[in-house]
Amino acid sequence: MVIVKRRNDPVVKKQSLLYIIVFFIGSGIVYWLILIRSVTSTQELVNKKKISEPLPLIRGVKQPDIQSTYNKQDNPTTTLYQQSQEALKLLDNGKILPMSGDSERLSKYRSIISKECFPGRDDAQGEINPTTKKNRECLRFVPKDSKPRIGILITPGFIANALGSWIKTALVYASGLSGNEIEIVITHHVPKYGYGKSHGWSKLIRVNTESLALLDTFLYEKLRESPEEAAVEVLKRSNSFNTLPVPTKPELQSMLKLLLRWQCRISHVTAHTSLISISLHGVLNDPVKVMEKIYKFVFDNNWEWGGKIAMAWKDIDPMNEAIKFIDSEESLTPDSSYLRRAIEEVVLVRGVAEDFLGNSSGETAHQDDIEAAFNEEMKLSKDLTVWPCPSFWAGVDKFQLNSMLIPDCRDKCEIKRDKCEAVQDPVCK
Repeated sequence: MVIVKRRNDPVVKKQSLLYIIVFFIGSGIVYWLILIRSVTSTQELVNKKKISEPLPLIRGVKQPDIQSTYNKQDNPTTTLYQQSQEALKLLDNGKILPMSGDSERLSKYRSIISKECFPGRDDAQGEINPTTKKNRECLRFVPKDSKPRIGILITPGFIANALGSWIKTALVYASGLSGNEIEIVITHHVPKYGYGKSHGWSKLIRVNTESLALLDTFLYEKLRESPEEAAVEVLKRSNSFNTLPVPTKPELQSMLKLLLRWQCRISHVTAHTSLISISLHGVLNDPVKVMEKIYKFVFDNNWEWGGKIAMAWKDIDPMNEAIKFIDSEESLTPDSSYLRRAIEEVVLVRGVAEDFLGNSSGETAHQDDIEAAFNEEMKLSKDLTVWPCPSFWAGVDKFQLNSMLIPDCRDKCEIKRDKCEAVQDPVCK
């Protein structure tokens, strides 16, 4: 016998309601699955876009239109941040230079090497230019019928080379977005004495490798076989740290004095030429912030000389372009990413520092010698402010380094001191 249930039967009503609920839940799950897949696909397409595509300008309250993945610690694929933080710890634990000596003198040293002249910003704080007797200016000379000339000033070294190349690569990328060409030159030579028309630079970027500068320069002087060679290549050729040269007291003291004279010369340039200082510590801590600062400095619409506008740039967004440039390096190796190479060089050079400047008791060998040379040079240069600065040939040993730091007088030098430096004359009478 067949039992037929009616529509108004309570059992039928319950079953119908259950079917409806199951249907809506199933439809909802399908909808969200489709939506998630759509968002993922869109993100994959965004990630595949080339770095050269410009982003929209910052809107509203100056917040970036995109967020960097660089410092997201919960991102398992992000290794650049982790590597830089490990290198930063090594840098912070270093005691090579600056040293622990005279705290007041050390404070003056740190102030001088971070000195800047940023157009539109009061870096002078009432300081008077000793030559013109006027308020200090941040000039940015552009030669007539030419393009701006940006100098990246680095001390000779493996780490410094990598950082200089990293900055140059970033500027080449951004200059394509600005609509104007710029000449970008990495150099060890200090600018010639004089203003923009004399030294030939429009704007300058100084790179400080801080506590590793001395050993970085020593290794570069002793080991490199080509200007672009990386420290990792040198160590592979040497096979072992034990085959590397051990620095002597005269070598370390002379090289330290030369590096301080390099800083002394650049301190004079900040009295009149647009210049910013970039530190290794800053790059390792937040490369996006550092690159944003560089883009703001170089690509601001402030190219003028004597009140005349020399050129205009297309607007680019410093923050967004900095984020894009740094994030593009996540998938690169040290062979193709200068930032990754710089991080690798820090680890290697710091390892050499522990092997050669340390002893069994954990103290730093030559520390007293380094501090003595530091205090002597700071006193001689009146804390890196004397004019002219001590000669690169006076009272120091001669290396390749001396010639790499002096002004480049292949183009005419106008100041007598520079001419003397070019012919290795420390007396210059």
